[in-house]
Amino acid sequence: MERNADRLYSCPFLVLQLFLLYIWFLFLRHSDSYYSVYILCGGLGLVALLSNYREKPALERRQRRIVAVASVLFAAAVFLANLAVLRALVRDTVRTLFAIWLYLEAFLVFLGSMSVCRNTLIFCFRLLRARRDEPKMPTKTQLRRFSLLSMLLLCAADLLVFLPSMYPGVVSVDSADQISQILSGVYSNHHPFWHTMIIRFFLSIGMGLFHDLNAGIALYSLFQILFMAAVISYSLSTLYRSGVPLGAVLVFLLWFALLPIHLAYSFTMWKDIPFAGCVLLFVVSLYRILKKLDVSVREWILLALGSLGFCLLRSNGYFAFVLVTLVFALLFGKQQRRMLLLFLAVLALGFVMKRPVLKALDVRQPDFVESLSVPLQQIARTVADGKELTAEEQALLGEIIEVEQIPALYDSGLSNPIKDAIRDFGNQDYLVSHKGAYLKLWLGLLRRYPLEFIEAWAEQTKGYWHGGYDYWVWTTGVEPNDFGGRQTVFSLAAFYLYFVYQDVFTFDLFQPLLSIGLHFWIVCAAFCLNLMRRRRVESFLALPVFAITLSLMIASPVFSETRYDYALFTAFPFLLLTAVYGKDGGRADPAPAP
Repeated sequence: MERNADRLYSCPFLVLQLFLLYIWFLFLRHSDSYYSVYILCGGLGLVALLSNYREKPALERRQRRIVAVASVLFAAAVFLANLAVLRALVRDTVRTLFAIWLYLEAFLVFLGSMSVCRNTLIFCFRLLRARRDEPKMPTKTQLRRFSLLSMLLLCAADLLVFLPSMYPGVVSVDSADQISQILSGVYSNHHPFWHTMIIRFFLSIGMGLFHDLNAGIALYSLFQILFMAAVISYSLSTLYRSGVPLGAVLVFLLWFALLPIHLAYSFTMWKDIPFAGCVLLFVVSLYRILKKLDVSVREWILLALGSLGFCLLRSNGYFAFVLVTLVFALLFGKQQRRMLLLFLAVLALGFVMKRPVLKALDVRQPDFVESLSVPLQQIARTVADGKELTAEEQALLGEIIEVEQIPALYDSGLSNPIKDAIRDFGNQDYLVSHKGAYLKLWLGLLRRYPLEFIEAWAEQTKGYWHGGYDYWVWTTGVEPNDFGGRQTVFSLAAFYLYFVYQDVFTFDLFQPLLSIGLHFWIVCAAFCLNLMRRRRVESFLALPVFAITLSLMIASPVFSETRYDYALFTAFPFLLLTAVYGKDGGRADPAPAP
């Protein structure tokens, strides 16, 4: 049953929600997040509130529940991300009444966040439900022409930056380490070995044909430019083929071609870039098969390649793909047995390639401490805050790190100082052999100091699920090295123009375009709207991004590094436009694959 009128849009509740929005904007001025993101979200929430007040929306019970859960989660994200800010404000005040007001204000901000999310979701749902336009399908000629031109445009945009000013590509510290492994023949899976092998393939060609390591780096950069352009063109062409208006597709074609994050990453030698391309390839080919959009053997091959890259090109990718497979089996397993078998085969192959094969090749796995970023930060936070430890806890920590150094080393948004201190102490074997004791230590501190643990987790991961933060997004040039890699600038004018163009996007007006958290919020909103409209396939498409982000929330070494979640940016247009366009779903499951 639908409600004829929602009581939350009566006049008294309208006034209350306007007051909550005022407090929301006022308090969040203190936040260390991008205020421009709050203005954008709060402004949309205000427009939605006034529009909903005029229309008095009516929702089914199921839809109201989805909106309620999403609103609470959004409010919790805003509150937790600003918990440290609130505690700092309270700590700095000497007036008890003012401290009480700050806590009350934080509670009102929580309610205001719920209002923003609730009104925005209902407003967007109303707009989508009111749409009646029928999709206009392109002809095969139009589709082929768009596919070709979009790929050419993407390649041209990247090459116009790469060739004159960034040759042979961007080689960071991580990239230099991978090249050093190739030249020494001593490999580690700290950076995924199979991505290192892709680099090795192109370096071998460059050295063989041109006797120049930089030529090999350039060949890798060209490969990555072509690969990413092809996958992005494939995704945009699929949107066009599915009935998304050409104008909307062109907007995101320009978004990919002109946004500096996509330009810079196209020729940066990071595993995160081809990984993001494989995630997008997985999402698009999966969509085409489930929606029966010109399905051929090609789609199944691309799905297999995307799945394998998903598993192999980032350490957290395999675990994210396990989660995706489990949920797929629950939702579609009976109807899509062939696809489920493909996913299981990829998981098996990925495990063999990541474990037995690497062991046979004598490739070192990452050390154990690398996977403990969040729990180590939580323990370090309690020590840095001067919380009391028992003698047994003190002694156990003293086996792996100088406990007295922790307060000076602890960085709330970066786990490397603590992890490096444990490595330098040189007793990781004790940590590995006493995992149970350290788990007990962690659980004991969690029980006694839950607020410190929550705050430490939020500060370590908040960039992936909240707002946006000032932190480096891209790097340039070739890291100083001893293997002869060097940057060559063929045009100083192009070089300086590129840097000026990047700097423009640091202005407040453009900050939302680079915000991980804002893009994550939009994908979450698209997911909720798909759930409200009973669109199971479109809802499932967001799961790979959610699984990757969840893995970062569990084990990220840094609070907001864009490249770690670049898959969110590559999949974003596809997830958004498939949510906006298309008909509401029903209760029926998708038909089995042919």
